[in-house]
Amino acid sequence: MFSPQKICKKDIFSFVFLAIVFYSFFLPSLSTSFIAINEPDWIERSARFIEAFLKGNFANTYQKYHPGVALMWIIGICVKLFGKEIFSVENFPQFAFSARLVLGTVFFLIVLLSFNRLRKAFSFGLMFFLVPFLLFSEPFVIAFVRSIGLDALLTAFIFASFCFFGAYLKSNKFMDVAGAGIFFGLALLTKVTALVLVPVFVLGILGVLGVRPSASWRMGLTPIKPLLMLFSISAVVFFLFFPAMWVGPLKTLKDIITLGAINAPLYDYASPIVSDGIAGSVFAQKFLSYSLVFAFRASPLLLAFFLLGIIAFFSKKLDKKLRFLGVLALVFLVCYYVPISFAGKKIFRYILPLFIPVGFLGYIGFCFAIGKIENKRWLLPIVIGVFSVRILYNISFAPNYLFYFNPLLGGRVSAQKFIKIDFETTGYNEAGKYLNDKGVGEEKIIVTYPPKSLGPFVNGRVEDIRTYPNADFLLVPLGKREEFKDKTTLCYALEKTFSYRGLEYLFLYENICK
Repeated sequence: MFSPQKICKKDIFSFVFLAIVFYSFFLPSLSTSFIAINEPDWIERSARFIEAFLKGNFANTYQKYHPGVALMWIIGICVKLFGKEIFSVENFPQFAFSARLVLGTVFFLIVLLSFNRLRKAFSFGLMFFLVPFLLFSEPFVIAFVRSIGLDALLTAFIFASFCFFGAYLKSNKFMDVAGAGIFFGLALLTKVTALVLVPVFVLGILGVLGVRPSASWRMGLTPIKPLLMLFSISAVVFFLFFPAMWVGPLKTLKDIITLGAINAPLYDYASPIVSDGIAGSVFAQKFLSYSLVFAFRASPLLLAFFLLGIIAFFSKKLDKKLRFLGVLALVFLVCYYVPISFAGKKIFRYILPLFIPVGFLGYIGFCFAIGKIENKRWLLPIVIGVFSVRILYNISFAPNYLFYFNPLLGGRVSAQKFIKIDFETTGYNEAGKYLNDKGVGEEKIIVTYPPKSLGPFVNGRVEDIRTYPNADFLLVPLGKREEFKDKTTLCYALEKTFSYRGLEYLFLYENICK
């Protein structure tokens, strides 16, 4: 038996180790490049949000149907404290570093603390820290944690709500159902996609009552009481932290539901995320598209543990606690995957929350594999060696983590045959530096998409490639090269190609007719 003091020391050691892993991936070149294509938009919305709040114009704190409120609170405060023009070559790196550091630290702390609560509730050992370790060392996850956008923050809040809910099913403590409700409310304030947790909560409560009828007395005889507490707490959080709800609750809710939960997923346009040559019915393409993207974007170790976890789940010898965790993870996996698959709007970064259930099932797979090994003499050095190789290989892609593709599936060469390669706006800072070194000044016009992602890195005037007819330079990302092909055929000559690890991802054209 370990004493509480020893356990506490081991916990602290685990926290420090995870912090080192996380920040080693997170910090490199944090200030120099946009990742998410809508990052400038969220910075501007956050500035308008905090300004409207401070002036008492609460109705104008509604900026977007997502609604993005949790993000706008964090970034809006950063904008106010910064106190200078953000989108300038001189100031942007300072703001980007500080705001991203705050946002990344929020992500890290939420994931770690909520995960530890689940670990304590189930009395899992220190090996359970494999789950956040896998999450913190996944290049795709870190890529978006490093950006000012909704998806990473949404993932953190969903993760926390899921962990506290799982802890409640085990402990029946009010603090756990309250934690689940608070983080569910914050997740809804970030993005209405968090509604996928509703069936997880309902099925989780019903499942516990069905499998363990004796538990019904602990839960108030029916599932109504815990669900009512959870949803009431989340509603209070949603109302308290969303100033627009104070003055126009019905209109605000109507806009969020109709525009965010119905119209955007079903009718908004987004480029396909799989290649045009993928065979099969439209149904198969729609349902399998995110699976393909996930397979190529996730690391081999995570996928291997995940597959082992699926196998272990059907083993009769699986520990009851692990099976319970596996059921919750699978329910979440299905409840999230099905809606995003059949929605009309598809964006590759929407797979981010899928790393949560895959990580938990990966832990189950790891435990299952360890249990099958009879001679464990060399187990520890082998595990340390494998995880060290994983860290060193994955971190070698820093800071351009979106260039990582599963090496066991053939990496980028195979990926581009099956999925659309998208790097968002990674590397626009390199193009800006090149143009500045070339002596491009304010009199020169550069067009690109989106223009706001290049503006903070270049001295010239930046316009939208879709609407501006003539310019001195034209910058086209790989994902938009086919779309804007007609604009590069007349009067423009290829000036510079930007590449990383042999992959060309940005193309700069100069106007030779001017």
